Amino acid sequence: MNYNVIHNPHKNRFEVITGGLTGYVEYVPLDEGIDIVHTMVPPPLRGSGMAQALVEAAIQYAHEHKLRIIPSCSFASVYMQRRSG
Repeated sequence: MNYNVIHNPHKNRFEVITGGLTGYVEYVPLDEGIDIVHTMVPPPLRGSGMAQALVEAAIQYAHEHKLRIIPSCSFASVYMQRRSG
């Protein structure tokens, strides 16, 4: 499924709103990077690819802004390990 991911810098997160439900990846801005700290997907949408779309948006944002990524969130950490290897 394709998701329209929106960056919400006021809340330090990337969001998807669909069917009245909101999923998000929350990050903490750092001097030269971002720390991805939490991924939340509403239970009815788990397994739909939303978490992947959210983490991908955060990774893309970091690359575009030449920011280092710290994946403190377990989903983001595993996703990035699988993606790189």
